Amino acid sequence: MYTYTNQLLSSLYKSYIYVTIIATLATILGVIINGIIIGNFLGNIGLVAFGIATPITYGILAISYIFANGGSIVCSNNMTNEKRVNNNFTVTCTVSLIISIVLTIVLYSFSQNIAMLLGASNITLIPTTAYLRGIILGIIPNIFTMIFINYSRIDGYPKLGFITSIIITIANLILDLIFILVFNWGIGGVAIATSLSYCLGTIITLYHFLSDKSSYKLTKNIEFINEIKEIIKTGIPSALNQTYNMFRTIITNTIGITIGGVILMGALSIQSNVYMLLCGVGVGIGSTTMALGGIFYGNHDKKLVTNLLKMSVKYALLVIVSITIILFIFAPFFVQLFGKNPEVYDTAINGLRIFSFSLPFSGLCYIFLNFYNATKQLKIANYIGFAHSFLFLSLSAIILSNLTGTNGLWLSFTVGHLSTLIGLLIIIKLKTGKFPRKIEDMVIMEHDEFPEENMLNTSISNENSLLKLSEDIPSLLKDENLNEKTLNRISLIIEEIGKNILIHGFKSKKDKHLDIRIKY
Repeated sequence: MYTYTNQLLSSLYKSYIYVTIIATLATILGVIINGIIIGNFLGNIGLVAFGIATPITYGILAISYIFANGGSIVCSNNMTNEKRVNNNFTVTCTVSLIISIVLTIVLYSFSQNIAMLLGASNITLIPTTAYLRGIILGIIPNIFTMIFINYSRIDGYPKLGFITSIIITIANLILDLIFILVFNWGIGGVAIATSLSYCLGTIITLYHFLSDKSSYKLTKNIEFINEIKEIIKTGIPSALNQTYNMFRTIITNTIGITIGGVILMGALSIQSNVYMLLCGVGVGIGSTTMALGGIFYGNHDKKLVTNLLKMSVKYALLVIVSITIILFIFAPFFVQLFGKNPEVYDTAINGLRIFSFSLPFSGLCYIFLNFYNATKQLKIANYIGFAHSFLFLSLSAIILSNLTGTNGLWLSFTVGHLSTLIGLLIIIKLKTGKFPRKIEDMVIMEHDEFPEENMLNTSISNENSLLKLSEDIPSLLKDENLNEKTLNRISLIIEEIGKNILIHGFKSKKDKHLDIRIKY
């Protein structure tokens, strides 16, 4: 008679996921816009230089993720401890500032050497170096924008990241056009435009944390060592995922230049941009999973953790399969966005269509990576990051490109991501002794604070069902430690509080819903 519909979690999930996906896409779109501007105004050589420099973008993201993801997950696991939360926020900001300053100085000083290490030479060396220098100047605002967006998400302000990302994207586009068409700064101007846009993003998000709305405050007396250890340990899986992307991109770029020269490298650059954009959906869903998963895991609530994973997988497949179909059909349109370069046109279209089949598998990898990261299964999360972004993809690229040439390089994405998921199933079997056949089997929690045998879970949508539940409490809660007086109090509490919520807690009279969970 009494069933738990999970509608409250669904509403909460939807309120996060849409703004998170759009915010993630908008953030990544800044990089994509750079590729589109470069391809249309600076030609294939500029696009190749942009592609060669892509690994550094992944490297900067890796540093960002250590503190943005690691810090926010640790924070979400300790939301009830104000002192710990403020200590966490202070340590994250302090260490991030020091590291980003050092990185900016070192990388800028050796930017030309880095360009050469990445494969730039002859006509691509100067534009690659110019782009690297502009991007490196934006390391500090890039890292802090990511940190502030993640912390605002668990602070109950997911729309702040969405608004900030939109502003960054618009500012980046405007500055790109000004620096190229008006000041004639070339590819270096594109990179500087991106860095300045992130400066604007940092200012916007910082305003929230300086206001009274913020739950986090900088403190003087911090407990440093243990906090930074946990932040780094928790952020490493997400960071390693981007680090592996960096090294894998170097490998695929090297293969591309070797077997296809600048033509295939230009096509790879287009694919890399489209991949980054579409993976933004997977990252967005994964970020929602990470934010909510950290809170539910911190409460030791296995039921909500399991329902969250089910919801994440459902949305990931629904959205990403649709995107796969769109990319396959409209591949020529995506290629033309990056300029009309006839020498790379056919190669890029063929590559995007073969590559599109990898997206659902890649999206699931992002979901599980963030899920296991949030639920403290860090060894599994580290495996996914390593296998998904580097190991299987790189091995597949090397083997398949030697066997089938260019098509093998494109096919390696699907083979690599699918191999990662198969490996994950094997690891779960080894860890639990049971081969996972459904989503519930993928959840690993040593301690469940809310076991089914000691829980009453139900959902109501009107006052009549609330009153009926209140009357039935004595028969529903069967426990020898609950006497008649206690049961009557529980009934009264449910009736009074539930009634007030239904009457005063909803703007719309139609969409009233209340999930009730009683542990006894």
